[in-house]
Amino acid sequence: MSTATKVIFIIGILLLIYGYISRLLSIYFFWDSKYLGWVGIIAGILLLLIDLRIARTRHKQNIFFVRVMVSVVVVFLAIEASAVVWLKSTTAYKGLIESIRTDEVIKTEMGEIRGFGLIPGIDISDIIEALSSESLTFVVTVRGQKVYRELEVTIRRTTPVNWTVVSSKVI
Repeated sequence: MSTATKVIFIIGILLLIYGYISRLLSIYFFWDSKYLGWVGIIAGILLLLIDLRIARTRHKQNIFFVRVMVSVVVVFLAIEASAVVWLKSTTAYKGLIESIRTDEVIKTEMGEIRGFGLIPGIDISDIIEALSSESLTFVVTVRGQKVYRELEVTIRRTTPVNWTVVSSKVI
């Protein structure tokens, strides 16, 4: 395993641990580390597979399985990245952000809304389910002046292009 692979994998694990601990201990700084930690771990796995491919090629061993696994990880990352970009460009997401900014109950609990997480939390299974059904559930981090919270949001397709917010609840 190369040094770069080890470093990226360790950074991913540390970011992931910090992300969960910051939620548990109510540390209101860098909650996006949870999602970035998962990206780091997946990138570490991808680099590990690439290192394995190089080592197997050097020993003239079969690399078919390694190529398949690299392809699976790359496709997974592409689907996740495109889902995040798509979700952040929908009218439902923009409407949700605006409704959170103006909701008096949320303002009372969290203080003035300072921002939102960089990466909405979407599971690959939810993306696949959304293709066949008319709804999608995801998690968005809301950064308030007093506290941070994660909201679980469900949106539903109204037309082939438009989505509307059905429900949102604090996790």
